[in-house]
Amino acid sequence: MRAVVVISNPLLREIREILTGIGYNIVGEASDGPASLLLAREIGPDIIFIDTEVQGMSSLEIAHILSKEELIPVVFISASSDPAVAKETAECGAIAYLFPPFSPEHIKVTLDIALTQFKSYKKTLQEAQELREALETRKLVERAKGILMDAESISEQEAYRRMQVVSMKSGKPMKGVAQAIILASKTKRL
Repeated sequence: MRAVVVISNPLLREIREILTGIGYNIVGEASDGPASLLLAREIGPDIIFIDTEVQGMSSLEIAHILSKEELIPVVFISASSDPAVAKETAECGAIAYLFPPFSPEHIKVTLDIALTQFKSYKKTLQEAQELREALETRKLVERAKGILMDAESISEQEAYRRMQVVSMKSGKPMKGVAQAIILASKTKRL
């Protein structure tokens, strides 16, 4: 797994060796916030590890940006186990919060679980987007059917069948056909 490591605090440098030891390929390193965003966007790693005390930009802001862009999962590394910081990291989209003493076994298990959850989250987001698009298409098709039914005095089934025929002949999806019918009906009204 390709990783970017962003560490300012010298006490946390050991994490790099641990990550390499458990199979992570460190493809980029930074010591400040702006450089970490640049690396994340340019390299496109599978995961990014960020020191909670990173310089130049709040680590929470970095995580929020990366989470919003849905680029990569973010793991925070801290020199302490401050519950308030842990809560803030969770709220900004981080998938894990690691702090000393670092144990390769513990880190590996934590990351395996966190990455599984992240993949599940991304899949859920994708499914939600697909459902939103399907619902939008269905609404447009229903509206277009209503327009055809009124304009042509035909049944709902016949309106749908006509839309299907146009879709197949033109190679356009039903959503496109429905949008064209709706646009044409608006044009006629003007």
